[in-house]
Amino acid sequence: MALTINTNLASLAGQSQLNKTQQATKQVLAQLASGSQLNSAADNAANLAISQQLQAQINGSNQAINNTNDGVSLVQTAESALSQIQSNTQQIQELAIQAGNGALNASNRKALQQQVDQLTQSNSQIVQSTQFNGTPLLTGGNASTFQVGPNGTSSNQITVPSINLSAAPGAGGLNSYNANLAATNTIDITTQANALNAQQSAQSDLQTIGSQRATLGAVNSSFEAVVNNLQTSNIANQAANSRISDTDFAAATANLTAQQILGRSAPSEELKNQLRRASTHWLRHTAASHQLEAGVPLLLVSQNLRHASIQTTRRYLHSEEDARHQASQLHKLRRRDK
Repeated sequence: MALTINTNLASLAGQSQLNKTQQATKQVLAQLASGSQLNSAADNAANLAISQQLQAQINGSNQAINNTNDGVSLVQTAESALSQIQSNTQQIQELAIQAGNGALNASNRKALQQQVDQLTQSNSQIVQSTQFNGTPLLTGGNASTFQVGPNGTSSNQITVPSINLSAAPGAGGLNSYNANLAATNTIDITTQANALNAQQSAQSDLQTIGSQRATLGAVNSSFEAVVNNLQTSNIANQAANSRISDTDFAAATANLTAQQILGRSAPSEELKNQLRRASTHWLRHTAASHQLEAGVPLLLVSQNLRHASIQTTRRYLHSEEDARHQASQLHKLRRRDK
């Protein structure tokens, strides 16, 4: 390597490396403080773009899970109401069969009719009052559609079919329903003939309710399957996003330690370069000039300058080390005296 005086290449290289080390230390500290490797697009533009796409997918899946759980709650509310109507209708059927007993008189059937009236009024009240977030579930015939996927497409939707138990019995309604909640004889069992018709009406209502419950059960199973799938895919997306964006604290801490060591050693190298340059500059005006005047070849003068520079640097470093050692000993003595 050539010996130069005006341009200290070693010093420039040391300064450049020190600047790189400081930038790397700054980046690692930001990663440790934020917990993320991607604090700006400059850190890794490609990974940032991928991470943002994954995060959008994760957010969409989380909201889709919430939507699906709302759908499950809606279905369970409707199914619970149908369950109670079914129980009431089964009692109506039992009373109608009992009313067909020839051993009963008119007074007995009147008492049975009062029980039937209470049950039909209860069914009518349930049909009219069953709601979810203000939306009627058993009247009106309005279907409810839920977005259950993160991609915003129609294939990511589940529809809860409409139920209208307030319609005419032939159109999906109930024989035991009456818009007047105080109505009596909606199903009449005051005579044996009427009791026979009442049994058929109750049987028809039970078939209608059973069909609606089966439909809701299938929809509920679909909702639960979607939730399970979304949760599984969401975990996979979050794992992928974590590998890209989250800080590995073990690796980052080790990297920070390495950068700090490099940052502390760089000034020491810079000091050596400055001392070497200073000694070379001084020798240039002294020994070099004398040697050249005495006719010493230029190559030999350069070698002498290099050797003198190295010796001067070593002497300075040794003296600095001695001073530190003396200061340390003095500090120990002061502590002992205290």
